[in-house]
Amino acid sequence: MTVPRLHPALGGSSSDRGASAVELAMITPLLMLVLLGFVQFALAEYAHHIAQAAAVRALATAREQDSSAAAGRASGQDALAQLAGGVLEQPTVTVTRETQVATVQVSGQVTSLIPGLHLRVTAHDTGPVEKYEPVPPGR
Repeated sequence: MTVPRLHPALGGSSSDRGASAVELAMITPLLMLVLLGFVQFALAEYAHHIAQAAAVRALATAREQDSSAAAGRASGQDALAQLAGGVLEQPTVTVTRETQVATVQVSGQVTSLIPGLHLRVTAHDTGPVEKYEPVPPGR
């Protein structure tokens, strides 16, 4: 089977033969890098969501009336164990509980798809410590 060639006056040239294969070979790595970039930043957003969910759970535990910072940290680490699934690497949970306020920070590194790109995510949450105060009689 022979492929009809365009006359040079119509835009065809014998020197263009195989040019599209070379162009495709040159553009494919760039397209793959762009695609990996989209997936990498989607993973970063997902990892941030996981960190935020763990921070909310840790704060909910740390805020309870008879709870502690250690209990909040354990709750946050349990949430990370259930949710992280290899997306959030080397996560750390820091919980501070004072008399009025509890603060949580969850951070970690996002799994890298692009060599040399190391993204970190951090989530913060703060809330008042729950305190039961009985209503005085006669109110």
